Amino acid sequence: MGYNRDKYLQKKYGISLEQYDKMLENQEYRCGICGKHRRDSKLNFDVDHDHKTGLIRGLLCRYCNSYIMKHLRDNRIVAEGLVKYLDNWLKS
Repeated sequence: MGYNRDKYLQKKYGISLEQYDKMLENQEYRCGICGKHRRDSKLNFDVDHDHKTGLIRGLLCRYCNSYIMKHLRDNRIVAEGLVKYLDNWLKS
């Protein structure tokens, strides 16, 4: 197939496969948001990064990266609003 994950990570995020693996180890092989273990995911975890600066925040499962982070739009106010909304609902 010619797909080289190391080259992809280098080109897209500026990290090596070894750095990716170390990040995964540092996260105890779990998604940075939901805690899902890598072994329970069919897909590799996504590299989550700030779209403005390019800085890498961590590794996320596909669901958290594609749905949760996409809809939060890297906006802390929206994220805090979500937490407040859920807290209020859970208290009722």
